[in-house]
Amino acid sequence: DLFTPFYTLAISGLPSALSHLIAENLAQKRYGDIEKTVNVTKKLFILLGIFSSLIFTLFAVPFVPFTDSSGNTLYSIYAVIPSVLICFLLSVWRGYFEGYGNMTPTAVSKVIEAAGKLFLGLSFAFVTIKLTKNPALAAGSAMLGITVGGLVAVVFLYCKYKCSKNIITKTEILQNPSVLTTSKTVKTVLLLALPMAVSSLLSGAVSVIDALSVRTLLNGNSENLSLIYKDAINSYNSNSTSVLDISNLSTYLY
Repeated sequence: DLFTPFYTLAISGLPSALSHLIAENLAQKRYGDIEKTVNVTKKLFILLGIFSSLIFTLFAVPFVPFTDSSGNTLYSIYAVIPSVLICFLLSVWRGYFEGYGNMTPTAVSKVIEAAGKLFLGLSFAFVTIKLTKNPALAAGSAMLGITVGGLVAVVFLYCKYKCSKNIITKTEILQNPSVLTTSKTVKTVLLLALPMAVSSLLSGAVSVIDALSVRTLLNGNSENLSLIYKDAINSYNSNSTSVLDISNLSTYLY
């Protein structure tokens, strides 16, 4: 729930803004402006990614006690913190290739991400549960698959970018030098990206509000809930390998 708004911010408006600018400059043969836009946007996205990662980390400290009295979700949250920065890096290279009308690198990187979530996430969780018998650590390990899968996707897109540098030659760039300033490039990217990013961010914020309200109420009434569901809890514990007690009842009900 906490990760979703940051993820939405990174993947919604930013790559679309970059691809729009690249396509526009390419159509008008402003090759120097393409190089300028990519270089400036790359630095901007990295800064936004670092800043978002710090905000995410700070929010995680009060978010966990509010939404999970057991504190077990902390492992999963910390496992995906690097993914915030990784999502911004993915947006740079995806926006770059999409600006040239090439969706193949984006598609391949998404398959790599999905494969990381599936195979690495399940493998990490399997090994962790075997070694520790701790479901909370196993959940964190599963979430780590998202981070590693995203990192592999970034490496793939970066290598693809390095190999595709001959799309525009140095001669074409020298013949069509950039007329953009850094400030103007940043302003243009943000003006294009912010409306899309904010609209997506608002929809993602609903999950955070839901978690803070519903799960907080469940945590505050855990004793009453344990009495109400006493028979159901006993039945669950008699048929389950993991014991459900008052500390993790609210998470289970949510």
